[in-house]
Amino acid sequence: MSKDKNERIEALRSRVRSKLAASKKTSRDLPEINEEEVIVKVEPQKLLETNILFEDDDSLRIRRLASTLILIGSIMGMITGGLILQGNPNDLLTSSVFNTADSITLIGSVLDENGSDLENVTIELIDPESGIIIQETVTDRYGMFTFQNVIVKNSMIKASKTGHITVERIFIPHEVGSDPITLNSGDGLRKEVQDEENTGWTLENAVSLSIIIGFVTIVASLIGIHASVEARRGSRYRRTQYLAGFAMFGRGLIIFGPILILAGMGLLMMAKEHFEDQQVD
Repeated sequence: MSKDKNERIEALRSRVRSKLAASKKTSRDLPEINEEEVIVKVEPQKLLETNILFEDDDSLRIRRLASTLILIGSIMGMITGGLILQGNPNDLLTSSVFNTADSITLIGSVLDENGSDLENVTIELIDPESGIIIQETVTDRYGMFTFQNVIVKNSMIKASKTGHITVERIFIPHEVGSDPITLNSGDGLRKEVQDEENTGWTLENAVSLSIIIGFVTIVASLIGIHASVEARRGSRYRRTQYLAGFAMFGRGLIIFGPILILAGMGLLMMAKEHFEDQQVD
């Protein structure tokens, strides 16, 4: 039994040796390959296409980032425009803070040429259109006078005293009072114009301007959103930049929106050559 086992093992070893010998012979018959002579051939056209593909991917990422920045800046502008317009201008104009009283208490004073208080000066409040005396009083020992329930409109005040030049002043009554009236010694009449109708900037003008600014802000922001879409398309470079530039008038949150839009425009400049209208055939 042991003898048969040894014979089978020996036969198996012989077969393995013969196979190893045959394998070595086949390896010796193959030609040797010089590693220095191995050349990898790459077609130039395929290499160029690969580079262009990578560049297009980078350009697309840059344009997407620029589009996102412009979009965020424009949305900030929309928020700013909404905040400007959310108040009711009529409520502002009719607010008690800005309402002008129909009538006031007018307080004034009269001085002589030396700056001293002048007592017993006759003061008349006159309607300049009709010449009718509305109220009349005299100054006290401190040269002060007071008129109650004076209508806020163009009025005339007349100050007179024997031995002094009479003064007639056209003015608009104010709650803060009027400038002191100075009576010089002598005879005659001196006319003064202290205040005139306010024809300058008014609260109504300011509210109207605010409304216009609010609408311009929203329109500029809408244009900015369109610029964001154009940047993502990558069709027209100049058109996209012009739209983004106008979108800066949206003034999103004062400066943050314009800064984001400006950053987006800078990124678009980096990807300028990859816009369709900027590519050279």
